[in-house]
Amino acid sequence: MNLLQDKLRLILSTEFEPEHLEVIDDTDKHKNHLNAPHNKETHFTILIVSKVFQPMNKIERHRCIMGLFGEYFKTQLHALSIKTFTPDEYQEFLKTKVALSKNPLHI
Repeated sequence: MNLLQDKLRLILSTEFEPEHLEVIDDTDKHKNHLNAPHNKETHFTILIVSKVFQPMNKIERHRCIMGLFGEYFKTQLHALSIKTFTPDEYQEFLKTKVALSKNPLHI
């Protein structure tokens, strides 16, 4: 059971009403780091698509998300990788991703 992952997902869903949301636990990728806590979720990747982001630049989006998790950084959370998109930006991202997968030499 991923309690922190579920909490992050709930907070993001409530705050941003996303059209698409992924909260991925990356903790296992960091388990050999010095002083890494055992049996705790500490590292996550967040991919979120929301209309709420339309008036914001990327820094504002990241600050908004990081501000939601301040208390979690004090106790357990160590790092977030954040990818934010408006719905239109996400569609463009998906098109680019598909194009690159069809022609990987043109990266």
